[in-house]
Amino acid sequence: MAPSLSSSLLQACEKCLVPVLSYAAIREFKDSLADLTLAAVAINQLASRDARPGRDALHAMLAAVGVQATTADMALNWLINERLVVGPNDLRTPHQRFANVVLGRTLAGQDRSKRETVGKLLNIALENPSHPLAGLRLLLDELHRLGHPYSWTHLVQPARLGRLIGRCWEAESTTDRMFAMLVLAELDGYVPGWPRSVLDGRYDVLARWFSDPEDPSGYGIGRLTNSVRAKDEALANALVGASDPERVAETVSKATAKTVYNLAEMLALTGSTRPGEWKARFQRQALRCSLLDGRNPRARHGQGVHAHGPTRACGRSRRRVPRAQRPCPACAARVGSARGVQGEAPAERAEASACGRPLPATLSKQLSATGKRDSEQMAGYVNNP
Repeated sequence: MAPSLSSSLLQACEKCLVPVLSYAAIREFKDSLADLTLAAVAINQLASRDARPGRDALHAMLAAVGVQATTADMALNWLINERLVVGPNDLRTPHQRFANVVLGRTLAGQDRSKRETVGKLLNIALENPSHPLAGLRLLLDELHRLGHPYSWTHLVQPARLGRLIGRCWEAESTTDRMFAMLVLAELDGYVPGWPRSVLDGRYDVLARWFSDPEDPSGYGIGRLTNSVRAKDEALANALVGASDPERVAETVSKATAKTVYNLAEMLALTGSTRPGEWKARFQRQALRCSLLDGRNPRARHGQGVHAHGPTRACGRSRRRVPRAQRPCPACAARVGSARGVQGEAPAERAEASACGRPLPATLSKQLSATGKRDSEQMAGYVNNP
């Protein structure tokens, strides 16, 4: 049995550290439609990423569920007086966590009819083009949890999500693409037949996005791929396989301290969905990029991210030893390079081991040239080459 509205609001207020309402105030809260008004304020706050709403926007939202402007104003004034809303010029709850908890508690304390009304408010927010994709993704994500042990995801009507899905496919900037893919991943549990019912007909768009994992879109690529794999592994493999591994490798090879997390998340979350041929092409291009950019310090970050197979020793050497700026002789020989490690004679390059590790003589020179500042990293390399 669902908890009463009174106990729900008291628990919400205690949890969010705002003054606890009296039971008489809570009865007034229910009778004045302040509960629906507070739900509208909370939904708007989450969907807008904590933006200040205009009073007219809240009036329009509440009018769609039968609450007149005068009634809404009376409810807002009551909520402001009870310090549940910040003020007449700031129609938000004290903070987003408060909005999240109050929305969940209010839903738990309503009857079926009132919950359906709150569901209409949710659908209105999800269709609002002024709300950013980031905020709508947050709202969808919170609906999975704010009703525990109840679930309120059924309040969102799949037919009302078409406009939101269309906005996702129109995303252009890397940030918008990331949040678009996060929204598409969140639709699992909202849209029947997900993921194919949402992604069918858009595989070319996803292939283009996957081929260009510029920061911060790589995180969204990883999350969407991982979510799809949980439901349809063959589709996840096909999505990654349709992307361009050479372009991905070029992006990885140019990773910086700022972008490496984004790329590492993408590679980690798509690890089991990358087809063998895709991996082979990726590694060949990554190795080629590392050889061409041997004197570029940024290449070391890329080597650290994609260190696989015979290039592993090169990547670790670059990452651990600042003076190891060139690929090891074995890897250079594999691609026909005549450069080798800087300072080596042709005879020394010919003695490279098949395993791809630096020559002992070369490594000893690098060890000798390591400064005190890098001694700890060098010790780790020597102990675990």
